[in-house]
Amino acid sequence: QVKEIINYIKQKKDLHVGLLAAGIYFPFLFLGYGSDYDTYRVLWVGRNFVETLDYVPSRVPGFFVFETITYSLDNIGGSFLTNFGSLCMSLVIISIFMFICKRYEIPNYRFLAIILMVHPYFLVNSTCTMDYLFALGFTLIGFWLLLKGKFYLAGFAMALGIGSRLTIAVVAGLLLLWMFIF
Repeated sequence: QVKEIINYIKQKKDLHVGLLAAGIYFPFLFLGYGSDYDTYRVLWVGRNFVETLDYVPSRVPGFFVFETITYSLDNIGGSFLTNFGSLCMSLVIISIFMFICKRYEIPNYRFLAIILMVHPYFLVNSTCTMDYLFALGFTLIGFWLLLKGKFYLAGFAMALGIGSRLTIAVVAGLLLLWMFIF
């Protein structure tokens, strides 16, 4: 019973890391889509596709998964909701990062998660409409599912990551190689 209490307290500390990230990121969600002009091309792709049923990628080769998610969120709640989607995906990434660190017994994993949380690249992409965190988030969900032994769902999640940004295929490949070796 003491072990259960200790595990409960540890889980609460992990939750505090996520709440800290949400608290840091939330005020920035009201500042529009972000400064990257690619975001506006992504928004145009969704609107154009719905109006004409002609898919013209925002950038070659296209990021259909992210473009579809962004169009849907933008239609429902504008820039706030698209940015909120990025925030949610960043919280998923931080949570899975801590899970992986715990699984491989990496010390001070919460401190590492906080470093990830405040890294300028991660912080900015957690508060604007951009595809990087969606791609990484789906790929890490796939890795988490691999660790849980759910191989088909893992493949689907990693495919969503690659469909969000093609270059994440390198990360997905390295994670699959890691699972094969270890």
